[in-house]
Amino acid sequence: QLAPTRASVVAGPDRLGDAIRATTHAALVRHRGQTGPVVAAIEMRARLRAANPAERADPWALRRSTGGILDIELLAQAGMLFHGDRIGVSADGQRALDTLGTLAAAGWMTPDEPALLGGRLSMLYALQHVQRNALDTALRPEMVGAELGQILARATGCADFAEVIERVEQGSVE
Repeated sequence: QLAPTRASVVAGPDRLGDAIRATTHAALVRHRGQTGPVVAAIEMRARLRAANPAERADPWALRRSTGGILDIELLAQAGMLFHGDRIGVSADGQRALDTLGTLAAAGWMTPDEPALLGGRLSMLYALQHVQRNALDTALRPEMVGAELGQILARATGCADFAEVIERVEQGSVE
């Protein structure tokens, strides 16, 4: 049920792209106002929690930690399906980060939550990007030297790596 929120046209003839966008839009509209996608997101989060307890407790498991990338994306995706086209969700792979403000305007979250969640999601995306491109293993604070610490601080908008550590470890939100 969450797939329409991530669908996007990458390549192909215009007619195919138009057909994919129309199909995705129809899926978004079909789920509008229904609680099924919300229940599916809650159940998926519970399954992820049960399957990965160590990662859920580790703030440096950027995708799967409590308050990590998947939690925020699931929240946004369920809201996108519940509110559908009423909030201007495009049928062309609109990212969770791009949707948070419109979800608050629709009442899906409080007015201050988009900044909180969006800031956290942006930071986690930046850390994940550096991790994927510079390391061949999971990011752990104890393995970060001065140079990589500076890169991570710049990527996340932090003053130094100590601030990165603080924001990651204290930013887990339930």
